[in-house]
Amino acid sequence: MNERKNLQILVARTGVFFANCDGEYDKLEDKFISEFILQMIKDGIEIEDSLKELIDIKSEKCTIDDVINSTKELLNQVNVEDKSQIVEMLKDFIEKVINADGVVHTNEAKYFEQWKAEFCK
Repeated sequence: MNERKNLQILVARTGVFFANCDGEYDKLEDKFISEFILQMIKDGIEIEDSLKELIDIKSEKCTIDDVINSTKELLNQVNVEDKSQIVEMLKDFIEKVINADGVVHTNEAKYFEQWKAEFCK
């Protein structure tokens, strides 16, 4: 799998996790995630056969450990310069997802802090 496709899948998985971790998958969060992925596609990130996978991710149940491990796997595939850009992009993305519905739930904040402790050192 190429790095761009892996990034797209990671973004979808991360967004869905953070949108769901408060117990409610808000329509505004879903809309933001979908629009973000569509923008990635427009920016040249190829979807090839991953469109079905992206749709399937929306019904996936994953944990913060899954998100952290997937992030680590992707970061291990890229050079040092790209790592910091990817972490910053994911951090901004997560912040926007958890703020999309206008309320930052306790679980969203807790898991975001856990994610930042792992990658924003």
